[in-house]
Amino acid sequence: MNTFLHQIHKGKVAKILHIDDAFPHSKRLRALGLHEGLEVEVLTDGDPVIICLHGTRVGFRRDLLEKVSVTPLDTRACQCPERRKPTRKKDNTLSNIQKNVSHSIRKGCKSVWDSIAKA
Repeated sequence: MNTFLHQIHKGKVAKILHIDDAFPHSKRLRALGLHEGLEVEVLTDGDPVIICLHGTRVGFRRDLLEKVSVTPLDTRACQCPERRKPTRKKDNTLSNIQKNVSHSIRKGCKSVWDSIAKA
């Protein structure tokens, strides 16, 4: 029984065995870096399917991977960096401080206004 890349679950690794050349998008898949013998890790198994390809996250529509036959592996193949949530930096620009003071005054926060007025 053939296993196809769109059937591999999140966190699993697979080795590409064959890309059906009769499939209209096979040239596009090859141009994007998919080829026989390549080991890929499935990062998300929804639609799109996101895989780790040569150390980079690449998303494919699920139907594009229906003709890519694979064999599941037990090892981790890719070294994609862990996805980090962006950190929000505190905005201390003058306009932002003025907005915060204006908001505090409307809310009746006298202590904030007093501390800024003393500075």
